[in-house]
Amino acid sequence: MGRPSGERLREATRARRPTSSSELGRENRELKRANEILRKASSHSAQAELGSRGDSYDNALAETIIGL
Repeated sequence: MGRPSGERLREATRARRPTSSSELGRENRELKRANEILRKASSHSAQAELGSRGDSYDNALAETIIGL
């Protein structure tokens, strides 16, 4: 059947560990960059979902005018 998943995870984690300070610095920069991209995407997605402040008022006015 193979090794338990916890054991495989520990082995994979050990294999990915940076071995020098330059590797650690590079990985840190990559993770910061990825985190910033995810933060911006999340913010953009939330704003797009909510719409602008006037949207709800505009929608209510339009519905009133056309009798919805």
